Amino acid sequence: MVAWTSPEAWLEQLRAALLSPEGIEATATDRIRAATVLDVAAVEARAANARTGRDVCTAHETVATVVGCSVATVRRARAVLQRIGYAVTLTPGRYLTAAERLEANAT
Repeated sequence: MVAWTSPEAWLEQLRAALLSPEGIEATATDRIRAATVLDVAAVEARAANARTGRDVCTAHETVATVVGCSVATVRRARAVLQRIGYAVTLTPGRYLTAAERLEANAT
């Protein structure tokens, strides 16, 4: 796992990792360009807590819209990030129920 010091440093470390044999193999396995992984990672970095790199809770659809790619491409990019140790899913996300959305919007 890569230590987070800042969004910029994390992205620079990721750029180098994607050029490593492990990164090249991971992008080839998931049939995705390193540049696309970096684009997805940049959206994730902006959504993260700037101090810790944690608390990313972006939807596949949101990231796909921002990057200008498909949801499937975002999933592949996230798989690469996890495979090479640049992302960890602690709790998988889910859609809120109607009652949960109402409660969230009320606060």
